[in-house]
Order: sequence, then C-alpha cells, then structure tokens
Amino acid sequence: MATGDQTLINFPRESTMKEISQALQTMAFTQAANLENISTWDQINGLSRNGYAQKIFDFGDQILEKWTDTATSQEYDFPWQVTHFENVELEDGEVIPGTFLEAHYTTPFGLQFSNRAFLRCPDGLAAGTYHLKLEKDWGNNAKADTYWQFTLTKAVPAGGSVYGFTQMPDVAPSNWKATSYAADGITTIETVAITSGSDGTDLGTMQYATRNGNLNSMQESAYGWNRWKYSAARQWLNSTQPKGKWWTKQDDWDIAPSQLATKDGFLCGMPADMLAALKTVKVTTLANTVNDGDVTDITYDRVFLASMSQMNVNMSKEEGAVHEYWQRRTNSKTPIEPWKTYPIMIRYSAANHTSPQTVFSRSASRGYANSVMSVHTSGNVSNPSAWYSRVYAPLVVV
Repeated sequence: MATGDQTLINFPRESTMKEISQALQTMAFTQAANLENISTWDQINGLSRNGYAQKIFDFGDQILEKWTDTATSQEYDFPWQVTHFENVELEDGEVIPGTFLEAHYTTPFGLQFSNRAFLRCPDGLAAGTYHLKLEKDWGNNAKADTYWQFTLTKAVPAGGSVYGFTQMPDVAPSNWKATSYAADGITTIETVAITSGSDGTDLGTMQYATRNGNLNSMQESAYGWNRWKYSAARQWLNSTQPKGKWWTKQDDWDIAPSQLATKDGFLCGMPADMLAALKTVKVTTLANTVNDGDVTDITYDRVFLASMSQMNVNMSKEEGAVHEYWQRRTNSKTPIEPWKTYPIMIRYSAANHTSPQTVFSRSASRGYANSVMSVHTSGNVSNPSAWYSRVYAPLVVV
C-alpha cells in the first residue's frame, strides 16, 4: 500500500525470516563445501555440528575410508554409511546435532563379546580338591544334581578366579577343564581336569541363570555375559591401546578375551582425522532380566553397536530410535519381528565382500544371561552366545 511517496511493506513473520535465513545459510554452506568433493572429516564434522548434514546427506550415503588391522599391518576398505540424524548428549550434558555412521562392512575378524570364570576367589583359594553341583539339565551334557570336582596343585591369589565348564551343554564332560587365573584375569596359573565326583571342599550349587555366592551361573560360565556395559566388545571398540593392553577386568568373574594377545584396539586402525571427529555420546542399553535386574545401563562411547530397535527390529524402544537407513533397508515402516529370517539384513566382511557374517548387536537377549541379539549369515535375527568370536559393524557419531 502506498501513501504519497511512501511504500509500506508487510515484512515476513519472525519464524519465516528464520527459515529463509537457514535456507540461505544452507545454500551458502553447501556451495562452499563443494559436495562432490567433500574430502575431510573436519568438513563432515562441521556439516553435522551446524545441522547441515541432514540437509545434504541421504540415508545410505557412504563415506569412503580405510581401516587397518594394525597388529598385522593389513589395510581394508571400510566405508561408513549414514544411518540416522538425531541430537545426541555428550558426557558433560551438552546436546548437539549428531550424524550416525555405521560401518558398511563388518570387522575382518571376530572377537569374543565376553569371557567368564565360573568361580571368583576374592580371598584366594588354597591348593586342594573342590567340588560343586549343577542345578539344572542343559543340553546333552550338563545334568541336574550331578557333582563335579577338580584339584588345584597351586594356590589362587586373592582376587583371582577359576575358569571352566566352557560350552558345558554342548561339550562332553570328559573335555571339561578348570584353569586358574591371577587377579588380572589375564595371567593363567594352571589347567586341570574336571571330573565327576564330590571329593574335597563343597563350593555350593552352580545355578542355571543366576550367580550364587562366589559361583557364577551355568549360563555365564559356559557362554559369557551379554551386558554391553561391561563387555570386552565395548572395551575393544573404544580403545586406542595395542594388543595386551586394551582390556581390563570389569568384575570378579571377568576373563580376558582370547584375542587380547593378538589384536590391537579397534581405534588403533582408524585414521587420525576421523578419530578426531568422533563424539563420545550417551548410549542406552537394557540389561538382562534373569541375573542383572532388567536395569538400564548408560554408557558414553565413541564407538558402539546398533541396538535391535535401531535396526528396526521389534524389541526395546528404550535402546534408541529406529534408524531410517534400516527402515529403508528392511522396507518396513513398522519394526520387523525377531526370530525370523530376512536375507536383506545380511552383512559382509571387510576381508571378503561376498562372505556373509554373523554380526553382534549391543542388545542382550534379555531372558538369558549369556545371549546377545545378532543377525546371522542367513539374515536370521536371533541370539548366539557372548562367548563366541563374532564380528562387529561399528556405529559412530560425528
């Protein structure tokens, strides 16, 4: 409307001006970044930090990178794909925009999620003969109300432990062994046979799913512990330390994974500029219901594993929002059901891009102490045991 020589202009509302400003900034930033040639992690970090990444990248877009098994000096192609955008919480409580990137290929080798002793020895254990009773039938070999004994010729120091009954439901009792460990959970003292019998000192009953005094459960003793917070998997994925140094004992029953002596921490093989771009973020994971009280664990991790809910599987929503990449990959707007087979879920190794892998998530199979939810080589979503050496598809946030 004009009055004399004056023109009155109806300016846009404040919210509209803000949208226009953001759009112009995005356009300017996009042009400056030269999207066809984004070449540094610092650039990607800036796009994410300023909220532009989700305006530029699409789910499934890949950032090409290398990863090196530094223990063998073997380099692998290791692209990272965009799976999700979400505000993330840092250790100091600050909340920032986050871009989730998951490895397109799995790690080229497997690593035990967890390895556990059957007996803790907080006050030490003298040389001598000891026995225990099994609570429940399990598989073909572990039988309820049977007694098993072993004889140590060397004392176990305070804080040490005794490892054994590994794979008890699936391995013949004639092959059961007991190995004593020093307090570090790494140094072995001796290995002796476990035999049928009730000679010597009674250690009590090894219960099926729950711990009993100094005795661990049958499940953990045989096949490890499924709790992400205390896992060897979490330690390895978040470590820059070389072989022999990236793992430390997390509780009285913890035993070093078999790969500790031969593999460097995962972060050793990551390019320095990518490592500098990673954020240490709040990660929520539910513990099992049989031994760990169904508690909610909060960890702060630079590297973690996708939960089943993040992979669009119908499980614990508390473990994170569905990632759009997995929603697209499963071609389902509603979460798919576990315990079924989905070939589209199959993932392949960085060592061989046509080799399907069984891949751990961080989600516990919560009705058990030892099982971790995973996607198998067939695409079946189920729960192998934590003791096995399976591969990983690391997840990070920049």
